[in-house]
Amino acid sequence: MTDVVAALIWQGNRFLICQRPKEKARGLLWEFVGGKVEPGESREDALIRECREELGVTVAVGPLYMEVTHEYPDLTVRLFLYHARIAGGKLFPYEHAATAFILPEETGKYDFCPADETILERIRTEFGRGEVTMETKEFYISHDGLKLHAKLDLPEEKKEKYPLLILEHGYTGHMEERHITGIAGAVTEAGFACLRIELYGHGGSDGSFRDHDIGKWVEEMLTVIDYAADLPFAGKLFLAGHSQGGLTAMIAGAMKRDRLSGLIPLAPAIVIWDKARTGGLFGASYDPDHVPDEVDMGGGRVLSGNYFRVAQFLPVEEAIRAFKGPVLIVHADTDEAVPFVYAQEAAAKYADCELVVLPGDTHCYDRRLPEAESAVVRFLKAHS
Repeated sequence: MTDVVAALIWQGNRFLICQRPKEKARGLLWEFVGGKVEPGESREDALIRECREELGVTVAVGPLYMEVTHEYPDLTVRLFLYHARIAGGKLFPYEHAATAFILPEETGKYDFCPADETILERIRTEFGRGEVTMETKEFYISHDGLKLHAKLDLPEEKKEKYPLLILEHGYTGHMEERHITGIAGAVTEAGFACLRIELYGHGGSDGSFRDHDIGKWVEEMLTVIDYAADLPFAGKLFLAGHSQGGLTAMIAGAMKRDRLSGLIPLAPAIVIWDKARTGGLFGASYDPDHVPDEVDMGGGRVLSGNYFRVAQFLPVEEAIRAFKGPVLIVHADTDEAVPFVYAQEAAAKYADCELVVLPGDTHCYDRRLPEAESAVVRFLKAHS
């Protein structure tokens, strides 16, 4: 039996597939990127090597999604499919005939290797939405001379007013991440409008990653909330954010509490505020009383020292006390980036908070995203 590893890589609500070369066994069939595990090699290391060799990218390997065994005429394979994300490099099919990012509903248009069929059925069941009908408008919101990249998702059914959810990404994120587009799609299907926003130094917005900080993000979100409130079709407003965006939403939401009907911190990274004060944030080590001008965050990322200076003095406790409206926190009890205890403590301190726990899930809801989507939709319906 041959052990094989493969990667489930998402780009928004689409996942990556690769077409095998014509001259190889199962030529021109489609598959997930990956290959054989070499002797003495861990499965994770093998997957990183295969993605680098086949596509020229560096991947961060996440949790195991599925294991299947399949018998071909020429060999029996035990396939381990891992969640993964591209962390660096430019994707190019060095060893494949072609690559594509496809929706789960589009798998029937491609001929896949037989070993992948069971996996594809699960992906269609868990992540497929059938025919999604909505209108998306892309534009920029101006903030102090800077452009903030935005997308407005509207339901197919036209109404005079829609409840509207404002949705922020996290520390290294953007609006096309799977958990962001998943939640946006779910709320739009349920009849709500969704305004996705990319903040300073991220995605298509102005600014550099190095010079972003949560103070800038909070100020930008005040502008975004005002923009959303002035939209002629906007009914009740709700604010959601994931990770660092969740922490930002907690603070900006408290400042604009008179304009919001509810607050949804998704895996809120309160750990940023906590660890910035001790000099141990994101694995970086520094003297919190003498923060350097730059801090190397690894992976080719550098942050200005002002990021940490601002984070040390975020008004987290004051924001929690100030927001008296309904709050929904969605957090995995095995979150690898933000320990679950931070969500528990915040939920206990809010005046009116529901905590939805995703057992055994990851920071970005890799295993239980549909449950997170359902929780957000239920909350919006309950308070609209």
